[in-house]
Amino acid sequence: MKKAIFIIAIFLILLLNSGCLKEDTEAMTMTMGEFMYDYNQTEYNDTKTITSYLDSLDEGNTLIIKDTLDSVNFHEDENESITLISFIVKN
Repeated sequence: MKKAIFIIAIFLILLLNSGCLKEDTEAMTMTMGEFMYDYNQTEYNDTKTITSYLDSLDEGNTLIIKDTLDSVNFHEDENESITLISFIVKN
């Protein structure tokens, strides 16, 4: 019994010290209106790529969109699948 408790204690210590549980940055919360204002994209014609980014966030940051959903629609045909999410944007 003592051996099992000791193994569990070691496991918990290792788990608590693992990198995945440490929070280096806090999550940023935005409304959908703030998200749309912060959203930018750059088109590169020579490589035919588009890069989308948010001005106020760095790579790896967590963003929570906190707003009111108006509707969620899913459309699928033989060529594509589309999910359309509509928000009620409050200014």
